[in-house]
Amino acid sequence: MNKSDIDFTANDGVVHFGLRAIKNVGEGPARAIVEERRENGPYAYVFELCSRLEYSKVNRCVLE
Repeated sequence: MNKSDIDFTANDGVVHFGLRAIKNVGEGPARAIVEERRENGPYAYVFELCSRLEYSKVNRCVLE
């Protein structure tokens, strides 16, 4: 979660899965997750991820 981008990326020979490719996660929620992480740093745990995201952009189905 802390290294993935919206689409697949490669970094030092490692391929990171794109968040948008996950079932039920579209471009909007993936963008919200990545932008929040870039602005305020990596997520320490899943509850922090939930508390930092706007519910209008990321719903329960995406978080599941």
